[in-house]
Amino acid sequence: MYRDREKAVVTFEERIEQCFQRSEHGHRVPNDNPIMVGLVAYAQWLSKDQVTGHPFPGRGLVKLPELNGDRDRGSEIYSLQCALCTVQKALEILPRFPRCGGRMPMTMGGMNDIAKMAAFVQHNMPKTDPDSLTPQEAYDVATYINSKPHETFVDKEHQ
Repeated sequence: MYRDREKAVVTFEERIEQCFQRSEHGHRVPNDNPIMVGLVAYAQWLSKDQVTGHPFPGRGLVKLPELNGDRDRGSEIYSLQCALCTVQKALEILPRFPRCGGRMPMTMGGMNDIAKMAAFVQHNMPKTDPDSLTPQEAYDVATYINSKPHETFVDKEHQ
């Protein structure tokens, strides 16, 4: 698939690597490694009933108006709507969506952009009831999450 960030077509394995590196702050896994082979096979199995050319549910961002988020309101919403995921992560239950702070690398053009994070949050969160937050609530949550300490992704550290 063509990726604007790289200005090139990347393989599915390269896209998985980008998730490992950018989203999970991990390191490269060779394409012939059993982990990569298993992930590709699993993704193919998951998508076996997906109609080619149709968007996969949960993928992509919604178009939101430009709003200003409020960190304090975002903190309240996060406590009410996102605490379940935070507890799950603490218990090491595999999350479906990205972490909201700590070791999460905030990449340029990624979740460090409040508008993009708000669009992701509004479309996908909370995971128990996606699309239930208003655009303003999504901006508030994104502003709150963005205010938390986080590491900056440095590509050369993940080769």
